[in-house]
Amino acid sequence: MQAVLCTATSLLLSLLFLQPTHVKIYKWVDENGKTQYGDRPGSENADIIQLKKEALDSKSLYKPADKRQKLLYVLQEEREEKQELKAAQRKKQEEQQQKCATLAAELEDMKNVRYLYEDTDDPFNLRIVSDEERKRTE
Repeated sequence: MQAVLCTATSLLLSLLFLQPTHVKIYKWVDENGKTQYGDRPGSENADIIQLKKEALDSKSLYKPADKRQKLLYVLQEEREEKQELKAAQRKKQEEQQQKCATLAAELEDMKNVRYLYEDTDDPFNLRIVSDEERKRTE
């Protein structure tokens, strides 16, 4: 009994050390539309995720727990990218709202101005637009 246990243990340990040192992380969308990750492709359209920086050193990739850690690192990296993208979109939207408010204020100022001038051939002699003409164009 003890010999069988010892043999099984040594077999498991040898298999553990025979695992490849390079782990690939796959990403795919399942039939329910949910994004899935794994160390083996789950479908034909699975993409290999390229890491920006090495999450773990190659010596620690022997254990399944380390594979999970690397997968968690990839998920965290994607989450940070999404947050950066949302922050950039928010900043752009705020800039557009500020520009819109500025232009709306300028338009209101133009509507409330007492006199409107129209260009003529002589740049020093502008024509004043009458109130009747002004009302017709609004």
